[in-house]
Amino acid sequence: MLQTSNSPFISIKLLIDQERNRVGLAEAGTDFIDILRSIFTFPLGNIARLFRNNESLQPGCLNNLYNSVENLSLNSFRTDACKSMLLYPRSIHEDKFKSLKLNLGFTVPTQYFVCEKRVCRRKPVGWLSYYRTARCSCWKLMNKEAILRVKKNVVKDETAGESTFFITDDLRKMQGLPGDLIQSLPNFGIKNVSLIEEKVLEIGSARCVIF
Repeated sequence: MLQTSNSPFISIKLLIDQERNRVGLAEAGTDFIDILRSIFTFPLGNIARLFRNNESLQPGCLNNLYNSVENLSLNSFRTDACKSMLLYPRSIHEDKFKSLKLNLGFTVPTQYFVCEKRVCRRKPVGWLSYYRTARCSCWKLMNKEAILRVKKNVVKDETAGESTFFITDDLRKMQGLPGDLIQSLPNFGIKNVSLIEEKVLEIGSARCVIF
């Protein structure tokens, strides 16, 4: 993934504990928190596929497993769609991914498919698939593209609006106020503030994937 000068970026402030040579605490806005939470919902198959383009970042075991599945004959699967589901897994959180400030490249445009048989499409409760090669209960291909209106999430999002969050080295996060970062250090076991180095990073899509 290439990063251009016009690409968006996110700023994050790090407080580095020089005595222990590690990041003690970080301060970030809602954009970074949204990305951090989304990364933990990315399907592993998509992560393995993305990292294939960068040998230095390939997770060995995961990459080997992905290649093994890719090399399997279609005869090993009940339908073509079964193999596609493993190689190109989808997530129920895909609509959330689209709203992220940084494009991490983990997803492809979402499509929905229903049965090619008209009588199946007229049923009150029908089958819906992300994959054109899936089979309906009538065993016909589900290759008829459908338009699905996705309702917005009605669950309250704690990151909605502009907020500041503190993140610990074990990925615990808590909401805070700008300027409170230094004052919060003793609460996280950092006693000697004089040994703290402050550093601001600007993270783009490529760098965020590396993290």
